Amino acid sequence: MKKTRLWLVAVMFFVLLVVALAIILFYGWFLNKMARVDAGTARATFPYADYSIAELNKLYPQYIENNATTTQSPEQTHQLFVDALKKGDFDTAVKCCFREGDQAKMKEGLQKVKDDGYLQEMVTDLDQSIKQISSSSVAATYSYSVVKEGKNFGHRIDFLKNDQGVWLIESL
Repeated sequence: MKKTRLWLVAVMFFVLLVVALAIILFYGWFLNKMARVDAGTARATFPYADYSIAELNKLYPQYIENNATTTQSPEQTHQLFVDALKKGDFDTAVKCCFREGDQAKMKEGLQKVKDDGYLQEMVTDLDQSIKQISSSSVAATYSYSVVKEGKNFGHRIDFLKNDQGVWLIESL
């Protein structure tokens, strides 16, 4: 009778060990799959299968602006923007030089600068030659400097290229 109990306890211990190991392995698999779901490379429903290359290309299309031929350089965009500001033409300034979704916000910001009496100072500051700091096929950063009260102040302008090959101002 003691041998049977000992054998039963050993079997139960082995079964519990196998169940615990299975739970730990499943939990590790689950965490791995959730990381893939969070990254967007796997489906969010069980069994959390990975997307194929074709499905990933459809979900995350490659940006055509990478291959778009430049039709307006960052320097040209900068000059168009400064020229429009000199004329006080905020409509042209935002239309030529900012993404469509940013135009209303930028026009509002420029109007505030004008209302606060800083438009001429802004134009003077921006009417400098810009120098490229970094560039990729779709983003570029340029800098310019202004001397005020004997001190040199550096500023940067970030540009993004759209699918027509026009470099637009992302931030001033």
